[in-house]
Amino acid sequence: MLAAPSRAQEAPGPPSALHAALDALALTGDDLAPPVHLLPADRWRLPAVEGLLRHPLDAVAAVRGLASRFLVAAPKLAEQVRVGAEALGVPFAPPAAPPEATLEDLLMDARRRLGRSTSAREAARLRRAVAALPPPVRLGTARILAAQREAARMLEAAFGGLTVGEGGELLAWARGLLRGEGDPDDPVHPRALALAARIDRAALYAAAWLVADAVDAALPDLVRGGRDPAVPRAPGAILLDEPTPWGRVVVAGAGPNVHRQDALLLIDLGGDDEYLNNAGGTAGRLGAIAVAIDLGGNDRYHTTRDMVQGAGVLGIGILVDVAGDDSYEAGNLAQGAGVFGVGILADLGGNDRYAARAVAQGAGAFGLGILTEAGGDDRYRAQSRAQGFGFVAGLGALVETAGNDVYVLEGGPADPRQAGHTQSFGQGMGMGFRPLASGGIGLLADAAGDDVYRADYFAQGAGYWFALGGLVDEAGDDRYVATRYAQGAGIHLAVGVLADAAGDDRYEAHGVAQGVGHDWAVGILADGAGDDKYIAAALAQGAGSGNGVGILADVAGHNSLGAGAPTVQGCGVPSRGYPSIGLLLTNDASAPGLPLIEGRATRRCGSVGITLAAPGSPAGLPWDPAPFPSAGPAPPAPPPRPPSPWPPRADRVVKLLRQAADMAESPEGEARRRAAREALNADPEALPVLLAALEREDPGIVAASLEALVAMGGAAAQPVARLLDRADARVRRRAAWVLKARAHPEVEARLIEAAGADGDPLVRAYALEALRPWAGGAAARPVLLAALKREADWIVRLGAARGLEGAGGADALDALAAALGDTHFSVRAAAQDALAAAGEAARPFLARQAAPAQAEGGLLEAIARRHARALLERLEAKGK
Repeated sequence: MLAAPSRAQEAPGPPSALHAALDALALTGDDLAPPVHLLPADRWRLPAVEGLLRHPLDAVAAVRGLASRFLVAAPKLAEQVRVGAEALGVPFAPPAAPPEATLEDLLMDARRRLGRSTSAREAARLRRAVAALPPPVRLGTARILAAQREAARMLEAAFGGLTVGEGGELLAWARGLLRGEGDPDDPVHPRALALAARIDRAALYAAAWLVADAVDAALPDLVRGGRDPAVPRAPGAILLDEPTPWGRVVVAGAGPNVHRQDALLLIDLGGDDEYLNNAGGTAGRLGAIAVAIDLGGNDRYHTTRDMVQGAGVLGIGILVDVAGDDSYEAGNLAQGAGVFGVGILADLGGNDRYAARAVAQGAGAFGLGILTEAGGDDRYRAQSRAQGFGFVAGLGALVETAGNDVYVLEGGPADPRQAGHTQSFGQGMGMGFRPLASGGIGLLADAAGDDVYRADYFAQGAGYWFALGGLVDEAGDDRYVATRYAQGAGIHLAVGVLADAAGDDRYEAHGVAQGVGHDWAVGILADGAGDDKYIAAALAQGAGSGNGVGILADVAGHNSLGAGAPTVQGCGVPSRGYPSIGLLLTNDASAPGLPLIEGRATRRCGSVGITLAAPGSPAGLPWDPAPFPSAGPAPPAPPPRPPSPWPPRADRVVKLLRQAADMAESPEGEARRRAAREALNADPEALPVLLAALEREDPGIVAASLEALVAMGGAAAQPVARLLDRADARVRRRAAWVLKARAHPEVEARLIEAAGADGDPLVRAYALEALRPWAGGAAARPVLLAALKREADWIVRLGAARGLEGAGGADALDALAAALGDTHFSVRAAAQDALAAAGEAARPFLARQAAPAQAEGGLLEAIARRHARALLERLEAKGK
């Protein structure tokens, strides 16, 4: 981790912009991590994403490293499967290749399995059909078919815990969920997640690797065989069409063909073809494997069907098009989509066009979805959840190696925040199922070309709910257009990164964009070189809100930054009593749109926000591609929690609570919420419902309940305090939060007990803060002092520092002065607030802390002296 050097420790020469910014804010690199107690603990949590949340400054290099691995692997399909599985933390041992077998033997064995005739006459017919194929085509086809047969056996084990009916249930659930349907309280979701957990993903990825490796090995033979002058080039020539238990095996000639029937293995040797079939898609059949390979021609893959064109849905689907200017059109779950499976679409040349609806063009959910393009000027169009989209336990990657490309997401589900706008969820978007399941990894990697990216809400390097989204563009003059939650945006315990290495680029967004972290999340936009232009309105260009970290780093070229509100360009907006961090790092103090920067830095807004001009490339962030964090073993899954029942005859109150939780952003919606909250506060029958709501998953319901319980005041104090005895830490945290927000003398003793003995650090922190009214008393004071001095967890020390505000007395002021050098900036900030509130009584303790050290100290000692001197200067100014 990077850490800011103290001024006494700085190496010769100018510090990096990042080090200078952190030093100016009295921060260290570790201060940028969210509190680990807030991280989800579900079975789908990705330790690699947790690693980047704990060390956010490493996110750019890690995302570029993952993109580099995919780009280097292209077009080797097996290696891309390996990269994706490792990123998800599901390593596997590549299986041995199946024993060599001739195509004739494989097809005869398939006939036997089907109960078809294997007479001498039938064997002779089959022998003649196979012999008519060019030898390299026979060899390549046999290699792939043998791998498919072995992989089918492996998939029986991978899906062995599911019946066909349960597979259909999973598919129906996923299709509805990925369309944006579903109430988090619905019991169908825990059941579906439990079914998904029964899939052996290591076995699934091993089977996919086996098939992909066979395709990689067979392609040179197939290409060579397709050039054989003896290959028929007449329209509609079919050289081989044989049944197997898993589907048809078809080899078509090099002329124009129209493929209407689905196939297990379809090899077309060339020509301008039309595909109306599955084209390497599993069509949602449990354990299915489909491979389609087209060796040349300007082809049309046109259908309105779902689960086609390199779609692995409950199985493995691969489509490879070797050359030609091709067009692809499909419905949902298509064009490199892996949902409970592995789906790959690889187009190895030509200027291509892609159109699909949702969950497409490199989309993964509980699996791997990869679209690889090896060259040409390509056009991508989809509605939503596409172009590098990773959902729960999934990785979706769109990998472009060359060309001037255009990526468009439009027409997705309407976003309730703003009429006329839609939810894109793509172009490097990782997303979880809040609050039930952590998210996956979405990646869009483009190696070269002048590219255009267009989307609306949630796109272009964005993460939502403990997920990772990354957009990496290595070269070219690019244009990025989006509305909100985009262009390096981390939302709700997630990481979002947009990294553009070179070129004169243009970034346009409305807000919550261009390097923004919201709600304990991390968002970074890093631009390595070029004359760039940034346009945004609010909460953008290096902004943090809801205790997030947002960084915009552009330290090369002549840049222009335009914005229409104060919450931009190095703005950390405090929230929930914690700071947020916003950093804008640029090398050009005279960039249009920036305030005058005198010297090195200017604070823009909030408690921790800074605009800074300094050299460095790129602003001191680790930039060169670095290894993606090792995912390691997944954490143990907590037991499922069924929704707690509402109290009897509570329908009317529950309806009010749901209205109070409705987050529709409109004047009418706000009026409904306000009326519902007022009705809840006045209803004597609401208390049991509000207490039951603290046991539920829906964050809107919980938030509305917390607010209503605080508003109830003393009437709710003792019932809420009794919840501190619950085994569920979530419920105890929520109860302690209510008591922190509104103190009541009758619960002091219970708060003291929780502050000293509860097993959850966040409960102890809230309880300590709730003790503020009694901090001067003989019972609460020792507990607060002990926690501030000796607790290992910073969030508990923070609660103690806040609880001691206003306590007075030498022991409390001395402990608070020492906390000015705490290892975490939030504790230091709380100590400053408490000492400032103490006024003149704190002067002798501040003077002792501000005195020059007898020996050279480290960074924290220097920070403590700096804070103490600043507080003394404030006292002096106040006295004047």
